Amino acid sequence: MNLQGIVDKFPSKLDFLEKLRQEVVRLADENPDFRYNTSGKKAGCKYNGPARSSDELAGPDCKGCLFGQALQNMGWDVEHELNYGGEIHSLLESISLEFAYSISINSLQHVQTRQDNGTAWKEATRFIQEPFVRF
Repeated sequence: MNLQGIVDKFPSKLDFLEKLRQEVVRLADENPDFRYNTSGKKAGCKYNGPARSSDELAGPDCKGCLFGQALQNMGWDVEHELNYGGEIHSLLESISLEFAYSISINSLQHVQTRQDNGTAWKEATRFIQEPFVRF
């Protein structure tokens, strides 16, 4: 299923973001010490594979970064979308998540940045343990 199709399964975009947050936290709870980037250098996130720094592997073999794995667990399986190597905020903006969701998206971006810098998943998700606020 493509990413937009996953979003469309939820009553609202905030419900989608909340489910994504829950899945990210669940993965971090299951793998608290997992480090996606073990290189000691800034590495790029891959939604469908290990971290990369330039053309070199920068982390252990896995099915994707924290968000890639969470979204795959939610049904994301369109290869050309999975190959996207950008940041989570850009990916979410590509499916029309508007400014109204920026606080939630910025929180997720903070997690991704920490993960990409080598922070263990549990520590990287420390700031998103509580549900997103509804306005």
